[in-house]
Amino acid sequence: EKFSGHPLRVIERFIQEHFRETLTIKDIGERFFMNPVYLGQAFMKRNGVGIIEYIHDLRINEAKRMLCESDETIRLIAEQIGYVHYHHFLKEFEKRVSDKPAVFRQLSKA
Repeated sequence: EKFSGHPLRVIERFIQEHFRETLTIKDIGERFFMNPVYLGQAFMKRNGVGIIEYIHDLRINEAKRMLCESDETIRLIAEQIGYVHYHHFLKEFEKRVSDKPAVFRQLSKA
């Protein structure tokens, strides 16, 4: 693929396409030949949010969409968007949505 634009823009796009996978700053750094510490700081400076938070934001936005549009179980949705541990998904969801996924789903269908 051709790298167009700012390297961090390329990395952002990569994360947007791969957020369902297990991504670490170390993995991303290795893939784009960047020191992970530098990458983490540069990303934070550019986006106002760290890479890991950014990944959780993308995942939870996807979860919200899936909760509204599908009847998949919440546990399955959590798995499909990249959470290995269900309780971790719940924690990240409630932190961003201030409702439990089941409640969010009910309200969205009301």
